Amino acid sequence: VLIPFENDPNLRNGTESNSNLDLGFGAWYTAENYYLGLSMTRLNEASFNLGASNTFQLRRTTYLTGGYTIQINDELKATPSALITTDFKDVSKFDIGGLVTFKDQYFGGINFRSGVASYNTALSGDVTKYTVSDVGIIAGICFLKNNAMRVAYSFDAVLPNADALAPTSHEISLSYVLPSVTKTVRPFIRSPRYRR
Repeated sequence: VLIPFENDPNLRNGTESNSNLDLGFGAWYTAENYYLGLSMTRLNEASFNLGASNTFQLRRTTYLTGGYTIQINDELKATPSALITTDFKDVSKFDIGGLVTFKDQYFGGINFRSGVASYNTALSGDVTKYTVSDVGIIAGICFLKNNAMRVAYSFDAVLPNADALAPTSHEISLSYVLPSVTKTVRPFIRSPRYRR
């Protein structure tokens, strides 16, 4: 739902509402020491008519990620990782980082993000490019049986000379892994009474 500013010449009076189908796809593979992921959002690049001659179209975006776990010793392991995001037109970003885990329970890490994006100015049609560069840190703890519950805090700071709406951001995350459903098989008991 779009609620326009008063006296907006590009929109009719009242509220504009529009809906459309938005498709996405993803695949994830996890092995003992590494993981790979590939996903695409906005596959059909749906467009929305916001009244008059204004049309907004979603841009298909591809995400490719991967990481590898290195066992340093019995209690410490490190997992470097990378993420590439692109729409093959105006937006290309990459993330490089790493996570250190202690006793499979405590973890912390750092991440660097950089890239270039652009957008079209609605009235003039000019293309404006801006850089995206920031560094982030994360720390957290796992608990409950099999470390099913995970709590983490992360902090991001935009690097100097990069464009952003806010210079910093904070995030608290909570995740829980549901136990796998296993089918219980009753053991077969042989009775010597009926043995031959």
